[in-house]
Amino acid sequence: MSVVDWVIVGGFVVMLCGASWLLSRVSSSVADFMAAGRCAGRFILSMANDMGGFAAIFVVATFEQYYVSGFPGAWWSIMMLPLWAFVMFSGWIQYRFRETRALTMPDFFSKRYSPGVRTFAGILAFIAGVMNYGIFPAVTANLIVSFCGLPRTLVLLGLELPTMLPVMVIILSIAMFILLSGGLVSVMVTDFVQGLLVLFGTLAIVAFILYAVGWDTLFEGAASAPAGESKVDPYDQSEVRSFNFWFFMILTVNRLYSFMAFPTRQGYDAAAISPEEARFSRMLGNWMFETRAFVLMLVPIAAWVVMHHVDFTELAASAQATIAGIPEEQVQKQMTVPIVLAELLPVGLMGLFVAMMVGAAVSTDNTFVHSWGSIFVHDVLEPIRKQPLSELAKLRILRAATFGVAVFAVIWSYFFPIGEYIFMYFQITSSIYVAGAGALVIGGLYWSRGTAAGAWAALTTGLTLSFTGIVLRLAWPVVRDLTGTGYESFPINGVWVFFIAMGCAASMYVVVSLLTCRKPHDMDQMLHRGTHADPYSHVPRGMFNFRALKPGSRWTVRLYLSFVGLTFGTFVVGNVASRFVELPDGLWVNFWQVFVAAFLVMASVMAVVFLIGGIGDIRRLYRLLAQRVHEPSRQTPDAPLDE
Repeated sequence: MSVVDWVIVGGFVVMLCGASWLLSRVSSSVADFMAAGRCAGRFILSMANDMGGFAAIFVVATFEQYYVSGFPGAWWSIMMLPLWAFVMFSGWIQYRFRETRALTMPDFFSKRYSPGVRTFAGILAFIAGVMNYGIFPAVTANLIVSFCGLPRTLVLLGLELPTMLPVMVIILSIAMFILLSGGLVSVMVTDFVQGLLVLFGTLAIVAFILYAVGWDTLFEGAASAPAGESKVDPYDQSEVRSFNFWFFMILTVNRLYSFMAFPTRQGYDAAAISPEEARFSRMLGNWMFETRAFVLMLVPIAAWVVMHHVDFTELAASAQATIAGIPEEQVQKQMTVPIVLAELLPVGLMGLFVAMMVGAAVSTDNTFVHSWGSIFVHDVLEPIRKQPLSELAKLRILRAATFGVAVFAVIWSYFFPIGEYIFMYFQITSSIYVAGAGALVIGGLYWSRGTAAGAWAALTTGLTLSFTGIVLRLAWPVVRDLTGTGYESFPINGVWVFFIAMGCAASMYVVVSLLTCRKPHDMDQMLHRGTHADPYSHVPRGMFNFRALKPGSRWTVRLYLSFVGLTFGTFVVGNVASRFVELPDGLWVNFWQVFVAAFLVMASVMAVVFLIGGIGDIRRLYRLLAQRVHEPSRQTPDAPLDE
């Protein structure tokens, strides 16, 4: 890292902190801290919501995935597109949740089931959340240390410490400054800025990699993988155990079931200016997420080619020497792609990549810390206390709780080394809560016969099975020695543990609810519809009512559905053809070349569209919040001011 690179990183951090300080002047209430005053438009909401989950650890996890699976990882991801198109455009869960006007998902559980369910769900969500988030700072710090070539240890006040420790503290301090300055208002706007940096930065870095490695070399090198481990043919991966067809199939079911159940970004779920904006923002956010993911996959695939192609022998040897200096085997796997990338990128782009990773880390840190701190106060502490807190007291406790989550994350990251693929860790820890909560969310919003007893049964079943899976995976060396089994590791990975716990919990919810339901729940009252509508109710417009949308929105929907239809149609044709003939690698190489080129163009167009649309959303957000600050009598807890 040169001086120029560090200046780029420092300038970006200063800009984020300055924006947070300015936004703190229009964030003055609990609703602003937790839900940005419900004034967010579709562009800022979709970008910020996406960046709230697009952490540096997600980048590392994506690098792990595509380094192992190659282009076929993108092939199996395509089968999720129609499902997510329906989810996003229909407003699946998001639309109805916004109509309930709940601030958090456990808050909704209180309205739908009982206060006891809310408290228990809040406790489980908090425990699972902080465990799930606990490794984020460590993976981010290892990424920064490895990419920048920093020493792995340093001496501080006479003590020899791992360099990752101060790096974790610095990045979390930036995140906490942004969060404590203006709550979700500051988080949302700075996340949007960081999202733009990541989108434009990804395009710049991928363009350079294609130049440095070579377009033809990249695809020819990927096609040179041995049989059974193909990096271009999705039907020639019999030796790929982790990221294969079944991984993506189960992940698709898990994501549909747990959509919005795991409240990592619960503030955004309540921040939309209307249910319609919430629904549309999900569609835009998913489109951008898929587009950027398919572009970003070129980085780990190029890294694999560099490490295995004869043209890069010297560079690969240098990267391998750096990798060998990392003592932990799993960290070596996590840092392989970043280390190769550091060998490739020139001055300027190295600084841009670090700024992107710092931005991605900060955006997720403040979003996750905000979510888990808010849930602890709103859904655990207040229900147990049984007396409402004053506005000022709640704000102070919210800030203290978020700070406590950040401190825990540093401690957990320092003492808990991750011993498996990051995506597997995500699945098994989130399962503690989500395996049961998914049934509560879907059943509570769409089934009038769901009961509190069914909710308790689902949460308890999901917790028991998920915790059993975690214990067995940790204790497997002892179990293996006692039983004499031939499996080196626990034969069921994190995705399968989640899938099994999910199925059992959902079944218990349905069975127990049917046995205990005495009277169907009044869904109209919960959703503020029919006779329970008020001046701030939003009348549902139907799933696919194009006429209800503005002309620009209608064209956007048509383009999105065309993108989904064309991409998925190609997937179907490829699957049918592969059932009858063995498609040659040359044909797959040609397909991936067209696929990559199309998504590079799409990502470039989306970057410009989000830049223009997001600036307009930020101006409206600031104006509406400023108007509320200066005219308190016009504040409304459930709906924003009219423009």
